[in-house]
Amino acid sequence: MSAPAEASVIKAHWWAKTLAGVLCGFALALALATLFHQLTPGGPGKLMLLMWLISPLWLTIASLVYLFRDGWRAWGWLGGASVLAYGAVFVSKLGS
Repeated sequence: MSAPAEASVIKAHWWAKTLAGVLCGFALALALATLFHQLTPGGPGKLMLLMWLISPLWLTIASLVYLFRDGWRAWGWLGGASVLAYGAVFVSKLGS
């Protein structure tokens, strides 16, 4: 009888992990693409490359989020990584 109770806990973690991957993963992908834009020299196709760079970054983060033990860790690590990435964006804007 313990199997159904464990299955519901796993599903709850999956929802938390999925939301962390979708929301924090998208924010992290945008921050990383912005850093790439600010720290590399410009060219004729750079903006097109950035547009195409966001989707693979986001999907990679969203798929790797299931390696976390639970949803709280996923939110914590991805949220912290997003804050650090946006901090790096802010610092790089100050330098330019």
